[in-house]
Amino acid sequence: MDNFDAVGVLFNDFSIFANLHFKREIETLSEVNFDGYEKHQDDHDKLLLKLEDLRKIALNIGHVELERERLYNELVSWVFEDVIKLDLVFKSFLMEHGYTYH
Repeated sequence: MDNFDAVGVLFNDFSIFANLHFKREIETLSEVNFDGYEKHQDDHDKLLLKLEDLRKIALNIGHVELERERLYNELVSWVFEDVIKLDLVFKSFLMEHGYTYH
């Protein structure tokens, strides 16, 4: 397997993980009657579309260092968007209701 194939495999694995994580998260938010779970689902859908865009970029950048750095920054931003911005919205709600999310 060359680097090109590895990038595709890694993005596919990451996409599968993200989908499963988002599905579990939305199920949890729905179970605890979190008001913003539908908006959170919409936000996840947008993140998954962005992840697909990033996968396409990754498969086409080759060895251009500037593009690789840009892709890295976009991936960091993608994770930040979900973990920091979106998940903090419901974290305190879950804690107040005695729910521990693993």
